[in-house]
Amino acid sequence: MKPWSEFNTIRFRQQLEDSKQCILLLDYDGTLAPFREAKERNLAFPYPGVRDLLAKIMNQGKTRVIIISARPVTEIVHLVGLEPSPEVWGIYGWERRLSDGTYFAPPSLDLTLVRVLREAVEWAKQNEVEWEAKPDMENPVSVAFHWRVSTDPLGRSQSDLQEMITSYTGECIKESNLLIKGGDHVQELMIPGQDKGDAVRAVLSELKSHGVVAYLGDSLGDEDAFEAIKPVGLGVLVSSQNRSTAAALHISPPEELLEFLELWTNL
Repeated sequence: MKPWSEFNTIRFRQQLEDSKQCILLLDYDGTLAPFREAKERNLAFPYPGVRDLLAKIMNQGKTRVIIISARPVTEIVHLVGLEPSPEVWGIYGWERRLSDGTYFAPPSLDLTLVRVLREAVEWAKQNEVEWEAKPDMENPVSVAFHWRVSTDPLGRSQSDLQEMITSYTGECIKESNLLIKGGDHVQELMIPGQDKGDAVRAVLSELKSHGVVAYLGDSLGDEDAFEAIKPVGLGVLVSSQNRSTAAALHISPPEELLEFLELWTNL
């Protein structure tokens, strides 16, 4: 994996200019926006400068901008704050909203697994753990448990919360077919059948041809997408820390992120 300082920006820019159509696939939290505490997730707006760059990239008409996030679609549309909005795949690709507003909801789900997820919400309420059912409580595809908190009502540390959550989710997957997705200070119980790699492959399958393709992400939940993009494009790890990854390029936010996005403007 190359650091930004060794990346051939001149060559990459030329490849962008030579392409008839480019595809820019982006994770949200930790990639386009800094992490916030669990109770402030609705305030996790993009890094300064990101929104303007995305608008420029979209308005020039050459690059298809797509956000693939663990969040529900509605949250991403609100936080990104662009009109028209970029295309968004929410909940790891379980739901989709096109840039014209057309919405594709999750398909019919296994009711047994839905019931287990609802029970997980009740566990979180009883134990005063920060939780989020996606896309909603009635028909959840996943339930996320957060331990990124500065204060806890019961005085528990973040490590205490993490241990409690991982113990509970571990028991859940022993008794069901649910999967565990891990992120930064979050663990998620999810119905199997969809990940970010599937979303990337679905996007690519819709195209007869394409030029430069890149996927930017920060967490272990993005590794499926990095693997999916590897045969045809560039995987970019956006993180202040280096780690083992399937991505080919490492950039640190926000400065190097802004420099990378700038390459996609004025094509």
